[in-house]
Amino acid sequence: MRGAHCPSSPLLQSFHFVGFVHNDIKPGNILFSCERGAVVIDFGLSSEVGSRGVHTGGTPWYVPPEYARDGKRGAPGDVFALGVVMMYVVGRLPLPERHFKELWFNILDAYNAGSAAALAMGRWQDVVVQTARTLDAASSELERLVQRMVAPTPGARVALDRLAEEAAVLPEHE
Repeated sequence: MRGAHCPSSPLLQSFHFVGFVHNDIKPGNILFSCERGAVVIDFGLSSEVGSRGVHTGGTPWYVPPEYARDGKRGAPGDVFALGVVMMYVVGRLPLPERHFKELWFNILDAYNAGSAAALAMGRWQDVVVQTARTLDAASSELERLVQRMVAPTPGARVALDRLAEEAAVLPEHE
């Protein structure tokens, strides 16, 4: 079942290749069927790669940490969001929307340092970081890849092209 490993990475890679970022990767925006594989939907919050505006839409639990620092959303942010989705898929996190409601925050306000939203985002990012730290050498190759997807800084995150390559060669039994 290799297609379920990071099912959306080839789709995101194609989308990024043509110059766009999704900005709202989450389980509800990924459909899966045996016939077609993964299909990413809802491009209403997408933006051009490199656009300078602050993108305030999306779902709080999937917004990358760099957003709180500088308002940036880009390809590494889509990788981060897919990493959070995959933490749920591999059973390392419960579905954030259902189990971390107390950490909901307004994305627009998260960009304002010291705001309640920024503090809630920081607490949620701590949950992601702590969970990622549990993925170690004893974890599966898929889990170690997921760990690299949710690295706190964009430069430390696995790039989308590498993600697609590495996901394609994961062992079948994972």
